[in-house]
Amino acid sequence: MPRINFTVRKIDSLKPPADGQIEYWDKTLPGFGIRLSRGGRKSFIAMYRAGGRKRRFTIGACPPMSLADARMQATAILVAAQKGGDPATEKAATRKAETFAQLAERYVEDYAKQKKKSWRLDEKALQRDVTPSLGSRRLQEITRRDIRDLLASIKERGAPIQANRTFEILRRLFNWAVEEDYLSDSPCKGIKKPAGENQRDRVLREEEIRAVWGALDAEPPATAAVFKLRLITAHRGGEVMSMRWQDID
Repeated sequence: MPRINFTVRKIDSLKPPADGQIEYWDKTLPGFGIRLSRGGRKSFIAMYRAGGRKRRFTIGACPPMSLADARMQATAILVAAQKGGDPATEKAATRKAETFAQLAERYVEDYAKQKKKSWRLDEKALQRDVTPSLGSRRLQEITRRDIRDLLASIKERGAPIQANRTFEILRRLFNWAVEEDYLSDSPCKGIKKPAGENQRDRVLREEEIRAVWGALDAEPPATAAVFKLRLITAHRGGEVMSMRWQDID
C-alpha cells in the first residue's frame, strides 16, 4: 500500500493501473486514501477497523469531490470509528439493494451495460449460475465459503472454464458493490480462479471445419448435433452436454 503526501497536483498525476485497482494512502492522515481503477476512476476512501476487521468506506469520486472536502469527511469517519462506530456498514445498510438478486440487477444496468460490450454474457451467467443459489440471500450474509461452493458446483458439472468466467464476473460485481457502498468488503477477496486454463494455439482452418461438418453426417444424430453445436458456438463439450432448455435464449 503506497503512502504519499496528498496534494491536488500529486493526485492529478496518479496513473491508473493496467488491471484491477490500486490504493494510495495519505502520510499525514492515516486511514485516508484514494483508490484508482483500471478505467481511470478515482475515489477517496477511508479505512479503519471494526469488530477486528478492516473496513473501507468510499467517500466519493474525484472529481467532483475536492481533496479538502474528502479529507474533512475522512476525519469524521475515522473519529466515528475510534468511538466504536462502523460507518461503512451503517452506510451499506441504507442502500436499497438488500439481496443478491437486486444487486445483480443493479450491476447489469448501472455498470455492465455502460462499460462492457459483453454485458449480455454477464447477465446470462448471473441468471443461470448465481441467482438461483444466492438470489434471495442478503448481501451482508454472503461469505467466501458461499462463493467457493458455488464455483465448485459449476466446475464439478464439467464446466471449469465457465467456473472461471463466473468468478471473474462475481469479482467485478462485488468490487463494484464496494465502490458504490452496497457492501463494505467483497466476499471474493482472497479467492483464486477455481480451475486452470491451458492456452491452445491450434485452431481448425475453414476447410478443416467443412471436412469435419461433412463427416459428422455419418455419425449418430445426437453425436453429430453435439459436435455441430460446439463448432457453431465454440462452447466446450461439457457445457454443451450439460445444457438445458432454460439455457437457450
